Amino acid sequence: MTAPAIVTWLWGEKYSPEHVIRLGEQIRAHTTHEHRLVCVTDRKRIEGWHCVPMPERRPGLEREAIRMWTFSEAAMKLIGDRTLTLDVDMIVCGDLAPFLSERADFAIWKSDSVGKHGYALNPSVMLQRWPNCQLLWKRFMKDPAWVMRNARYAGWTGTEQAVISYYMASAKPRLWTEEDGIYSARLLEDPVDLSIAEPPSDARIVSFHGKRDPADRDLHKRAPWLSKFWG
Repeated sequence: MTAPAIVTWLWGEKYSPEHVIRLGEQIRAHTTHEHRLVCVTDRKRIEGWHCVPMPERRPGLEREAIRMWTFSEAAMKLIGDRTLTLDVDMIVCGDLAPFLSERADFAIWKSDSVGKHGYALNPSVMLQRWPNCQLLWKRFMKDPAWVMRNARYAGWTGTEQAVISYYMASAKPRLWTEEDGIYSARLLEDPVDLSIAEPPSDARIVSFHGKRDPADRDLHKRAPWLSKFWG
């Protein structure tokens, strides 16, 4: 059996290959479960990762919504039928084995959100097994712009996050939370001095979703513990 793939994405200039390289170092340092590292990217090569070219941006796919492609048959053929998606703005500080060995066909992080629902099904951390979600891709691609409008009208935020939340919230998938070791950096932030507390000992992942970047040296002043991961 092929080992599951840990997949991240990198394109444009917001993040750098260094983010991907650091993420890979953290994964290898902590993860005991067999895995492969795959980056969907516009770069030709990133050290330590198998690079897969960015998919073609079809009409109606705006910005990050291109990542809906991960639900397609084409993605399965290129990447594999078991994938754990991790965003590049993550710190991996614990063993990812429980996520990689998850028995559910689909699991996703239930994160904090400033949107109407107060939470989001956040694909920053998401497990997929093919072909469980192929219908989501087919429904989305019939009219991506229409789906996006309806997802946002329903109160979901983001791009592919809005679409996934719109379709999957009522399906009651396996949801990962802090109890599974996923922490949001903004929930660790002190509202007064803006310092970011070191995550608890049971943390496996800390997400800097939003406008925070774990590579930001100014952020390191507020979170000195980041130096263990970014030097």
